[in-house]
Amino acid sequence: MVGQKVPYAYNVSVEIRRMLTPVRLILYVLFCAYPFVYLAFAHSAYSLSDWLDLFTFMLDVIPMVGFAIAAVAVYDVAFSETLNHRFLIYERIRMPLGKLLKIKLTANVVLSFAALAVPVLLCFIAAYIVIPHYGWIEFFPNTFGSIDESARYQEQAARHTMNQLLVYGEWVYGVACAGWVGLNAALYATFGFLLLLVIQRSFIALSIPFLLYMVGSFLVPDRRFYFFDSVFPFNAVQQPMWVMFVPFSFILLCCAALTLYIYLFKEKVNRLL
Repeated sequence: MVGQKVPYAYNVSVEIRRMLTPVRLILYVLFCAYPFVYLAFAHSAYSLSDWLDLFTFMLDVIPMVGFAIAAVAVYDVAFSETLNHRFLIYERIRMPLGKLLKIKLTANVVLSFAALAVPVLLCFIAAYIVIPHYGWIEFFPNTFGSIDESARYQEQAARHTMNQLLVYGEWVYGVACAGWVGLNAALYATFGFLLLLVIQRSFIALSIPFLLYMVGSFLVPDRRFYFFDSVFPFNAVQQPMWVMFVPFSFILLCCAALTLYIYLFKEKVNRLL
């Protein structure tokens, strides 16, 4: 209505709905279905001990190397097109630039978090509930030795990073795994979003998160701090949980530095937009 202030949450929801085009939704469904399709064809070639082994097997199918690309592709690519075609100039007529960017950033965070968290959660539900309930895959518990339930539970809790959360229950573990991947996706997407505001060449801005992710995944001297092991710690040899926060904190620090730069030089950034 004219003269009535539109709620912030409504503007964010409008921006999110604008991104949910039929083509994007179809591609996303295919992305979510890929681990299940691969599992249907490849599971017979592997010996899986339990639901937890199945869960990590399904996540292994997800190309970890492409994580940063997927996180940036959810929203930042479309935002870069908005900047390149100067569409932001027309959107700024309706509301102040600061508020407009906050709306777009919030939509970016929500979409990126959900887009990467949901596939992990679906894999967990399938591995923990659906597949064992219907007996679609045969498990071989003796692969890891003792069939004692207490010993098996202790072995599960010590298998990978984040498995420490199994002491709080399987659902806490599953939701935490999905939430952690989604949180990292939101962080990398935010990193790309902020880079687009300070670097005029969008290709370079969108490449930096991926290049940093690759460098951090292969060239870091200490194997414990590899970036893809930070994003997907439940596929790595168990480490103290603080280890996975080191690469995360580095990207968070980069986002904080970019935010400070944008705040201090907002007039310069405003001219770029």
